Amino acid sequence: MSSNLQTAGAADDPDLGVSTENIMHASEVLRSASDHLFAVLNSLPVSGFESCGTDPVSSAAAAAFNEKSFALIEGFQRHVQELGHQSEALASTARSYAVSETYIRRIADSR
Repeated sequence: MSSNLQTAGAADDPDLGVSTENIMHASEVLRSASDHLFAVLNSLPVSGFESCGTDPVSSAAAAAFNEKSFALIEGFQRHVQELGHQSEALASTARSYAVSETYIRRIADSR
């Protein structure tokens, strides 16, 4: 595959062309976002909501809030994992350009 391949609408802007550098940059952006979001998710308290009183509604409300909040967190975790998978897919695409791993690492490290 040619590293000079241009995407539609990118012919006038060489920075938008498809190249090993651009693909690795996109991969690193996704990896960085994934790592950051993973750290945020891991910093969330895992205790959940507790009943705020002895009334019969408080414990049911706490259980409902916990169910919804844990479901949201699980959805976010899947999204973060998908960002990581997409980062890997882009890095794999860059490798398919038949350039050396050393070159790819140098590009990634220079960002």
